[in-house]
Amino acid sequence: RLAEQMHGPLEVLEHQRREEPRFFKEFMRQLSPEETPSCWELRRRIASIIRGLAGDGHAIIVGHGGACAAQDIPGGLSIRLEAPQSWRVRQFARSRKIAESDAAHIVREGEREREYLQKIYNLRSPRCPVFDIVYNCSAFTLDEIARHCVCLMRIRNIA
Repeated sequence: RLAEQMHGPLEVLEHQRREEPRFFKEFMRQLSPEETPSCWELRRRIASIIRGLAGDGHAIIVGHGGACAAQDIPGGLSIRLEAPQSWRVRQFARSRKIAESDAAHIVREGEREREYLQKIYNLRSPRCPVFDIVYNCSAFTLDEIARHCVCLMRIRNIA
């Protein structure tokens, strides 16, 4: 959806979204005749799309950014899925059929990206706690978590 709105390839937009903002670079980009949107503009548009989906209801929005973007919309349940790094590495290696050492490198790289984005979310939306409930994926199956979430939604009258 974002690629359609921005009239650009998804890979370029994803790179721009994850890029650290640099004010001089942003200034120079604005002087350029290119139509490449800034990371600020991408984040703003992503948040707008997420808020629209959340406002329509019956949506599952994944990620910390989604939780922050939709935090003030009533009738939601904000859920975080986490697990110890060793468990995530094993799961990733198994699902991708790669060596655990390669998986460990990829997982650590993802954590670095998440830490950077976490700083942005905390500056722009310092809600604490961000999530209503946190699940340890190494202790529960995804089916168990899903069934529990349905029960929670029923208890809160949002199912």
